[in-house]
Amino acid sequence: VPALLVFVISLLLALSLWGRAGRVTLWHLDLPRPMMAALTSLRSSGRLFWPGYYVVFAGIIAAAFKAFPARRLQVALAVAVGVQFLDLAPLRALVYDQWQSTSTPDVPPAAAWHELGATQRHLVVVPAWQCPVSPGGYLGYAIFGRLALAQHMTINSFYAGRYSDAQMDYFCGEQTSQIEAAGLRDDTAYVFKGDMTAGLISLQYNGKYCRRVDEYTLCSQVLGRSGLDPAILRDVVTLHSGDVVPFSRESAAADKLIGLGWSDPEQWGRWMGGHVSRLAFKVPNQPLRDVQIELSVVPLMKPSHKPQRVGVLANGEPVADQTFGEGNDATLDIVVPAHLIGSDGLVQLLFNLPDAVSSREFGMTAGPRERSIGVKQLRIIDAGD
Repeated sequence: VPALLVFVISLLLALSLWGRAGRVTLWHLDLPRPMMAALTSLRSSGRLFWPGYYVVFAGIIAAAFKAFPARRLQVALAVAVGVQFLDLAPLRALVYDQWQSTSTPDVPPAAAWHELGATQRHLVVVPAWQCPVSPGGYLGYAIFGRLALAQHMTINSFYAGRYSDAQMDYFCGEQTSQIEAAGLRDDTAYVFKGDMTAGLISLQYNGKYCRRVDEYTLCSQVLGRSGLDPAILRDVVTLHSGDVVPFSRESAAADKLIGLGWSDPEQWGRWMGGHVSRLAFKVPNQPLRDVQIELSVVPLMKPSHKPQRVGVLANGEPVADQTFGEGNDATLDIVVPAHLIGSDGLVQLLFNLPDAVSSREFGMTAGPRERSIGVKQLRIIDAGD
């Protein structure tokens, strides 16, 4: 009876909560949230049948001992072990080949990385590995995880079988919002992607020095230095009248324009995340004249959600205020007066998005967790040439 109970409970736990035969729904169950939280930590429901499976497996072996003479049983078990050994040979070879060809990613070699622990307690990767477009790519969690371990620092970027909604909300939304609002912390070193120039221009550095180190941007304590290295400003993209920048997955041009908090690019474009998003680029400053910008956008809307409002500041001054009432393609027109553009031709656009809505309401799971306006492309209608 206990063995039967183990089998039945394991089977029930392993079954999907949604069973279908073709287009016919056989059952659809909703479990209490605490139960779901406990079960989802195991990542895959199929493994919940393992206890029942091993009970059955042990029962088969026990039954064989009872049903067959010892001599015949020993031969049968030896044959079974031999067959299994041969059957698993290709799998063992595959694992061995992968192990031999896999190397642990190296920590960046520059000396600056290996001195961080002396003055900083924490290492913050922006965005964290569990969010879109993180520094270091697929192996970024290992690269900076090893660095933090060696320097005895905490880190926000890590690989896990499951991430809670609270973790994703914080690391992919709240943390970047805090960095934008309060600036860089005294006890923390920050790593940004090497091409994230637009996200660095308007930060409050609070004594940190941000510069290119290897293929990344590192912001940390450096004796006698602070602010943004002028070399980074030289990487800001210059746009001319008539230029069009797609925000789709096929185009990498937008990566150098956007700041913190944007989503990963999709086939059509990408979403602004949270309640604040930024863009930055340069325009030719001679002759000095207004810059007209046209953004092709898609507001994230559903019938129960209020309209999406967008306020735009250019170099700190309001230049546009628009409300979108439908979730169809639309245009956001921005005019930046010439007197707001400095001698360097830099244009910093800040988008205030008070009506950003949780992506969970639309069945979206990737960060950022709040979205508002999707951007398909940016076009410069007029600028100094």
